[in-house]
Amino acid sequence: MSTPDTPEDKEVRTSDAKAILAAYKMIKRPGLDLSRWRAKNHLITLLKTHSVEDILRAVLHYAMATEDTEEQFRRSAGNFFGRYKEWECYAARDWKPELDEQAEQDKKDQEAYDRIARESSDAV
Repeated sequence: MSTPDTPEDKEVRTSDAKAILAAYKMIKRPGLDLSRWRAKNHLITLLKTHSVEDILRAVLHYAMATEDTEEQFRRSAGNFFGRYKEWECYAARDWKPELDEQAEQDKKDQEAYDRIARESSDAV
C-alpha cells in the first residue's frame, strides 16, 4: 500500500513538472502547444514513479529526433506525456535516432504535406 502524498511531495513534483515543461519549450513553443496544463498534470503523476532525469532524457531525445520536423508537426506536450506514454520510447539511455520509427513517420507526413502544398500553389 502506498503512502499518501504530503503537500511537500506534491509541491516538489509540481516544481519538477514546470522545469520539464520549460525544457519542452525547445520542441514546441507554448503558443503552439495548448496542452501544457494537461501535460503538467500528467507529469505530476509520472513523477510519482519516474525520475526527472529519465523524463528530461526523453525530452532531449525527442528534440533530437524532431530537429528536422516543422514545429507544428511535433507532438504537443499533453500527448507526449499523456496516457499513451509516448515519452517512454525516448527515455532509454541507449536510444538512437536512426531507430526511431515515429520520427521517420513524422518526416514522411511532413514530406507529403509539403508536396501537397507545392502542388496546390502550382495549380493557382
